[in-house]
Parts: sequence; structure tokens; C-alpha cells
Amino acid sequence: MAPDATTRWLASMVPFKSAEGVTAPVVPILATVLGAGASAIGVMEFLFQTMMMAGAFTWGHASDRFRLRKPFLVAGFALAGLGILGMGLAPNFATMLPSRMVMGFGMASIGAVGGALLADLSQARDLGSRIGLLNAVGGVGYTVGLVGGGLVVYWYTDLAPGWLFTGAGLLALVSIPMAVRLVREPDDIAEEDGTDLAYADEDTPTIEVTQDRTYSPFVFVHRPEELSVTRRAAAFLSSIFLVYLSMSAVMVLLPLYLLEVGGGSEAAVFLVFVVHSAVSAFSFTPAGRLADRIGYRTTQVSAMTLRMVAFAFLAMPLFATTGPIAGVFVVVGVSTAVIASTGPATLFKGMPFRERGELSGIFNVATGAGKATGSITAGLIVAFAGFPSLFLLATMMTGAGTMVTAYIAYPEGARF
Repeated sequence: MAPDATTRWLASMVPFKSAEGVTAPVVPILATVLGAGASAIGVMEFLFQTMMMAGAFTWGHASDRFRLRKPFLVAGFALAGLGILGMGLAPNFATMLPSRMVMGFGMASIGAVGGALLADLSQARDLGSRIGLLNAVGGVGYTVGLVGGGLVVYWYTDLAPGWLFTGAGLLALVSIPMAVRLVREPDDIAEEDGTDLAYADEDTPTIEVTQDRTYSPFVFVHRPEELSVTRRAAAFLSSIFLVYLSMSAVMVLLPLYLLEVGGGSEAAVFLVFVVHSAVSAFSFTPAGRLADRIGYRTTQVSAMTLRMVAFAFLAMPLFATTGPIAGVFVVVGVSTAVIASTGPATLFKGMPFRERGELSGIFNVATGAGKATGSITAGLIVAFAGFPSLFLLATMMTGAGTMVTAYIAYPEGARF
């Protein structure tokens, strides 16, 4: 897909995602250096995700209300970059915590408004592949950051973690001028080109709720005609909540698991994260295309099942070293690409422009709630029951999300 006015802006995400990749594996390590334990790290990540939840709906609703995407996306880059920079300069955990929360609030805009912007500039029939492209660009940037951070840690073993965050924060701020230059409002593009990119295709299957409001046709269990749209949405979002809860529970303390149980180094931590991120980055676009072709539910259930099996393997002592864990995260990376590509596309199908930002925010609230719950749960479980119990819980939560998704039924003719 050649870059054009509808996709060129994605380049502005690369510096920030690279900065996120540099810092993501080191967040619990930096917190430990600054005096935090596993429970405190779990609380910090809970607050981080809570800020992402609050920000997702706030940014999304505001961008719909003012019918603007660019200012909110730029503001998100600014806050997130300043948050990373603040973490690098923090002298103790008490000052690291608010910076992490600022980062979360800024990242919420990047997810909610960025996703809505891409949906505005896409046709419904290829929405899955376009969401996949969004995630692929972000994944490539994230992977580049992971590789760079891993090399720095490998070459400079005595480097304080704070320096990584300081450099990454400055890198993240590069996204601001790029977004100012590259992001264009959907209405401006539509007016110049004489097209109506800001609205879904006329042939998109929808369910009419009121005279001027439509929703994507996902329905739940056996008698969909008797269920409200709100309940259908709740069924879908509950599965997203469970899947992101389990993923967050595993990822938030994975660096400590690799260091304390697996006997690895900080470079080994980066290696596992690079494997997961690289596989995801190269799977996002194919996953979106596959979902457009065979349906979103089929691809989602398959991906969730793969992730459930992968987490079950992590609970086995045989998989307590870096090599097997990296192998597990090849599978997890593929599932991440599918879930991240199909989830937003399912909700965006058939939605009018004026509601996409808010809906994107609601989706990110569901993912953020799962991540927040998983973060604080992980800290408590590891503190009292150990890592194997954590991985078993993640397996069960992923299985529950898979079952909910498998029982979502869609109207005939809707490829979901």
C-alpha cells in the first residue's frame, strides 16, 4: 500500500513507539532500582492503565465533539513524551509514579484518536487491513526501540536505567513536529478530493437503533433479536477485557520473572520483548487481511486459543528459561496481532464519523480496564503465590475470553 494522505501520518507514530519500546521492558527494573517491590509495581501499572482508561474516553469524546483529530493526537504525543522524560529524571519511586500516570494519559489519545482517525480515512471493506497497518507501523517502531534499548543495555551494562528513559523521552517528543506536519483532518481530505472518506460504505451491514444512529451488528448468544445494542457491545467488550487482563498480568512482571527465576540478564529481557514485538509487527497486516476475508470472530477465537495454550506452557518449570520463553512469545506475538487488528475493526464497522472517536475511547477503556486489573492482580499473586499461579490465572482468563467471543453470533451476511 503506497503512502498517501490517508496513511502518511502513521510515520509520526514511529519515534514515540520506538521510545516506548526502549523503556517498556525496563519499567519494573527502574521501579525496583528506585525502591519499589512487586506489589508497588503492580499498583503503579494499575494507576497507569487507569489513566489510560480515563484518557481514552476523554480524548475520544472530545475529538468527536469538536470534529477534530490532529490537535488531540499532538497533545497525546506531548504528554506521553514528557511522562517518559519525567520517569528518567525521577530521583525516587514517589516521583516516578506521577510521570508514569502522565505518560498513560497521553498514550490514551494516541490509541483512541489515532484509531478513530484511521477509521475515518478508510473504507469499511478494508478496515481490518488498515487497522493492521496502523498496528504494524507502531509495531515496527516499538521493535526498533526494543532492539536499540537491548543493544545499549548489552554494551553498557553499568548504565543506570534512568538514562534510557531520558533519551527515550527526547526521542518521543520528535513525534510532535511530525504529527503537526503529516496529520490532516478527514474533512479536509474529503473536501479536497471530492470523496466522503469520513463515513462508512453504504453496503456495510448495520443495525438501525434510532432514525440517525447505527451500530455494528455484533449480537450475543442464542436470540440476538431480543438483546439491546448495549448488551451486545458489553458481551464483546467483556471478552476484550478478559484477554487484556491476562496479557497484562503476564507482561507487567515478565522482566522480573526472567531475571529472578529464569536467571537471565537485562539483555535477555529485551530479547524476549523483541521476539514478541517483531512477530506482532510482521503479523498485523496479514492478520487484518485474513480477518477481512474470513471474518473477525473466527480469527479472534483462533488467536485467543493460541494464547491460552501459550500461557499454559509458561506455568511449566520446563519453560522457566529465556529460550523456551522466547519461543512461547512467538505464538503470543501472532495472537497479539490478530486481537489488536480485529477488535477495533469490529466496533468501527458501520459507525458514523461523529461517534468513532468516542467508540475508540470505549474500546480502549475496556482494554485499559483489563490491563489495570491484570497489573495489580499480577503484583498480588506473585507476592503471595508465585509466578506459576500467575500464569495459570492468565490461562484461565484467556480461556474465559475465548468462550465469550466464541458465543457471539452475528446476523446473516455480516462478515464478523
